Amino acid sequence: MSKSCSEAHFSTRSSSLPMDCCGTISLAQLADSAPRKSMPKVILKGFIIVSEPDLNAVKAELINHKRLTLAEPGCLVFEVVQCTMNLYRFDVYEEFIDRDAFERHQARVKSSAWGKVSANIERHYSQQSAG
Repeated sequence: MSKSCSEAHFSTRSSSLPMDCCGTISLAQLADSAPRKSMPKVILKGFIIVSEPDLNAVKAELINHKRLTLAEPGCLVFEVVQCTMNLYRFDVYEEFIDRDAFERHQARVKSSAWGKVSANIERHYSQQSAG
């Protein structure tokens, strides 16, 4: 029996480092298991579900959205990875240096091309502060 994407996403290797649904260890997952500095980071984890009519536009704009987000002051990690088991699901992991950097990111996104093409997607996130 095959695992669901979420089950596969949280499986582990013998080294106990988390693997994504493709069986690889991402930079975000390594960062998540690394020793923390005393900075109050904001971490957002979860996934989005994209409807079939929006899929091509979302995938096309995601390239630009990643580039712009990684260039933002205070963005430490930004990953959005399409799940191979469910092509309408994208696993999301973000880290920002502090709450202000995260809120600036959110404000930029609202008025961006990504904000427009992703308006109808389902978002399933958890957010935490660490550091």
